[in-house]
Amino acid sequence: MAGMLGVQILLCLVSFAGVGSYWWYFAMEKRRRSLGFPSRHMPKYLKVFLTVSVVGVWFVMPFLPQPVLGDTSGVLVAPDLALAAKGRQFQAALGLPLALCGVCSYVVLMQRNAKATACDYASPAQLITNGAYGYVRHPVIVARFIGTSGIVLVTGATYTAILLPFLAMTLFATAYIEEKAVLEPSFGDIYERYRQDVPAFLAKPVVIVMLVIFTGLTFLSI
Repeated sequence: MAGMLGVQILLCLVSFAGVGSYWWYFAMEKRRRSLGFPSRHMPKYLKVFLTVSVVGVWFVMPFLPQPVLGDTSGVLVAPDLALAAKGRQFQAALGLPLALCGVCSYVVLMQRNAKATACDYASPAQLITNGAYGYVRHPVIVARFIGTSGIVLVTGATYTAILLPFLAMTLFATAYIEEKAVLEPSFGDIYERYRQDVPAFLAKPVVIVMLVIFTGLTFLSI
């Protein structure tokens, strides 16, 4: 299993490489436009790489072979094993709705974003501020974290659970890049007013969900 931890760390590093590529793309687009070149669509190869490295790997990692958090079947006697099994059922019951809600919300929100960035990924046609965007500025990122955490709770994925803080780091970096490279230059004062009125990630409903995730992970570690 130690080798599988290395695989998880490698995939985590691939995710950071994806975030770096995301920043590089916007930096290059800014330079191109400053030199008078017309706008262009994000290259398909880069879209595929970003989808796999920044998003896909984190949805796959919990399903890779790894120890199950809270699995003490080798040291517990029968009554304690039964209690541990009930604990896993509780964790799965917490995680399943989070996983479904997070993944489905991510898909729906990405479809909505695609319409705004269909013509120019680096310069959206409109600033979306209603629906989920009325609660947090980056609901796609929140949905990804909730979905991945829910899958971790369902699978009891030890190594992926340990690496969740690094997922949070990549998500924060992605949000920062989007705000500085796209949203602020594109919408100026309108975005600044929106930024002052709406939190980036932690609206009250999100805080409640994070507490549920923390509760589930706490049970996993017992």
